[in-house]
Amino acid sequence: EDDKTASGKDAISAACNYIEENLSKDISIDLLTQIVHLSKFYFIRLFKQYMGVSPYQYVQLCRINKAKELLVTTDYRINEISDMAGFPNPARFTKVFGETTGMTPSAYRRTSYLWSNPEEKLKQF
Repeated sequence: EDDKTASGKDAISAACNYIEENLSKDISIDLLTQIVHLSKFYFIRLFKQYMGVSPYQYVQLCRINKAKELLVTTDYRINEISDMAGFPNPARFTKVFGETTGMTPSAYRRTSYLWSNPEEKLKQF
């Protein structure tokens, strides 16, 4: 029982590490199950149990977090960030980003910039 729990946790940890290190690549459930040597059904169930979201949702969340980081810390264009974060195209990126954050990538970048540079905010008044 304990070995099974440890190996389950290790498998999910390995899957998460793979996801986080390969966001710009195409990541499928089939690929993840090959990496961790588990059946598709069991992997998805185990992943949800440990992570609280499905593998697909986790990939999307990681991609959005990567995009947020790039939006705030770089001057890359939106389409470049979309690519780096692993979205198939900028339109899909903007749609998923909007659904997740409630704003466009450009608006997020502007808002974050103003929050981290309050003197810029004051210049607007």
